Amino acid sequence: MGRAALAAAGEVTAERARAVHASLEVAGFHPSLHLNLADVHRRLGHDEEARRHLALAGDHAGALRDDGYGRMIRSGIARCAARLDGAS
Repeated sequence: MGRAALAAAGEVTAERARAVHASLEVAGFHPSLHLNLADVHRRLGHDEEARRHLALAGDHAGALRDDGYGRMIRSGIARCAARLDGAS
């Protein structure tokens, strides 16, 4: 399921996203997708895979705006990292 979501996000063009709503940016999808995958893997005890997706979420976080959504995703990345560090 996660791979399918990442593949689908990879196929969405900026024009297609803006056709849904003018403010949507494809690059902003990736931090959230990777954060969610990181959290699922963490919950399953797949710490290495969780850390990989968490790193990718962080790599893509620069695409997020400094707004409520961006702050929520950045905060989620930090919380997931803290939970992973607590599990080590």
